[in-house]
Amino acid sequence: MNSYARYPWRDVSPAERERLTKWVRARSSPQALVARSQIVLMLADGLSERSISKTLGVNRRTVTLWRTRFEVGGCEALTKEKPGRGRKPTPRRVIES
Repeated sequence: MNSYARYPWRDVSPAERERLTKWVRARSSPQALVARSQIVLMLADGLSERSISKTLGVNRRTVTLWRTRFEVGGCEALTKEKPGRGRKPTPRRVIES
């Protein structure tokens, strides 16, 4: 484990590593899933959150978010997206006749 890692990291099983690697290599994988898988694989290899965020061009909070979700829910947690704020409502125009 890298001495600069902020949080202790659980071991990624060989089956999980194989699944994550398949997602990264598959051309049909959604890019969001590929990025999440790369984050987890890099964490498992001992890289720090800071170096991962710089390498992948994502915010460090994003790395922390997917680390936590993976620790709680495993590979399946990487495939699920929580609902966001959604679109802002557009004001309706009143048509005068």
